[in-house]
Amino acid sequence: MMLCQNALGCVLIIFAWRVLPLTRGAKPLTINVTAVNVFNSLSPNAPLNATSTHGLIVDFSAPPSCSNVCVLVDDDGVTGCMSYEATVVEGGDVSRVTVQYEDKNKEESYDPSYVTVVCGSSTGGDFTGGGGNLEATSRPTPVITHSDRLTMVLTLTLKDFSRATLLLTTLNKFTHSTPFSELIVVVPNSQQSIFEVILFSLPYSKFRIRIVGEEELFGNFSHGWNKYALQMAIKLKVSKLVNTEFYLTLDADVLVASNLAVSDFVDNDRKGNYVREARNVHPRWWEGSQQMLQIDDDSSVDDVGCGFGVTPAVMSTAGSMLVLGRLKGLYSFQPYDEYWLSNFDALWWSEYTMYRLTLDYFGVFDHLHSAFEHVNLSCFNVWWEGDLPWDPEPLFGKVCDNEKQDGKCLFTVLQSTSGIEPSDIAKQLFDYKVI
Repeated sequence: MMLCQNALGCVLIIFAWRVLPLTRGAKPLTINVTAVNVFNSLSPNAPLNATSTHGLIVDFSAPPSCSNVCVLVDDDGVTGCMSYEATVVEGGDVSRVTVQYEDKNKEESYDPSYVTVVCGSSTGGDFTGGGGNLEATSRPTPVITHSDRLTMVLTLTLKDFSRATLLLTTLNKFTHSTPFSELIVVVPNSQQSIFEVILFSLPYSKFRIRIVGEEELFGNFSHGWNKYALQMAIKLKVSKLVNTEFYLTLDADVLVASNLAVSDFVDNDRKGNYVREARNVHPRWWEGSQQMLQIDDDSSVDDVGCGFGVTPAVMSTAGSMLVLGRLKGLYSFQPYDEYWLSNFDALWWSEYTMYRLTLDYFGVFDHLHSAFEHVNLSCFNVWWEGDLPWDPEPLFGKVCDNEKQDGKCLFTVLQSTSGIEPSDIAKQLFDYKVI
């Protein structure tokens, strides 16, 4: 058993959660384990002597004096201390510790039943014996996996709500197999109470809706940040609220075009679908992201395989945390949110270009993503006024026929900047009996 020395190198995380009250004798609560995440990178077809990567990612809150962490794993009565001075990556008020170990049996994955977190002071201590500078110990926390669904993330303002109703209507129509655990809607704090009244009154019963104020995602929120940059940053920052291995990003101007299934987004190897958009489509985004991340990347801008598409996109929860960890590590001399978003006008980064660059930098992108051959995340899109008029015939002429443009088409994007009006979209959807 060994500690994962670099938390940014751990991949294929199956996220799970459960919150339990934690005690230290009769004293008040001091440690709270909020999530236990299991990762397993052993391929089903790997040879018996293959090196496999298994481990845990544990999220918890603890006193500032808790700088050394030990994770005890209870599996069929076997308990062992798996780490000393574990690497901790903070995310708001919650810390994240990653421990890595090798399989006891290479033929099958090792999935523990319980974990216990032990904290010690900065001077260290004998964790295995429970002595030394013991700060507190958590109650054993069950491991519960949620690998069969995705989370959806939608950034929304009242200005775009009429478009969002069309998205939600098509989403409700085309999610028969319920591939999603919940929809997280991130809204301005000033509009949160309004959205709580509106969204919770709508008849969308196939997935849970959670409304989050955007300020909750940032430690030092500023109303002076560029609104476009804020919307992109939210798609990364929201990862700390996601309880599934992957999440799907959405915008209000997206429509669902086909019946959706988990296999459209994540394959049997637990890799998320992505669009191989060439880097020369948005070269300034890639250049700005490289400067912000301080990553020297020599990939050709014409290399299609080294790109990444835009919304809608499938993102690894762990992968997004890697990006945030990189930014925080680089700009820890000040609140990194402030530095990151305040420099958008000088460095035109994007959430997806930073995501791809970071995952490539740490060598994990190909472990987390694969471009699906016969499933298109979006097609027949309207980006600019010149793309009008929109023709829904290829998408909805035969609603039962999901084979579009050399494969299944999941979404279509009718970008608001093209000038297309929600009322016109609604009329055409009605004509094709989509709504």
